[in-house]
Amino acid sequence: MFWQYLIVSFIVSAALLISAVRVIRFFASAPGKCSGCSGCAINDLKKDIMIVQKRTS
Repeated sequence: MFWQYLIVSFIVSAALLISAVRVIRFFASAPGKCSGCSGCAINDLKKDIMIVQKRTS
């Protein structure tokens, strides 16, 4: 009976670890919120700021 609990706890722990790693990788590789859309005023403002910064440096 002890071995069954040990094996089940090992499998559950491994499943939780794999799930946690996948969730962390998903959020780590998620693109920024202001990328991809073309009609956003904030995105246009960010582009203008980047252009000005490139000119001054």
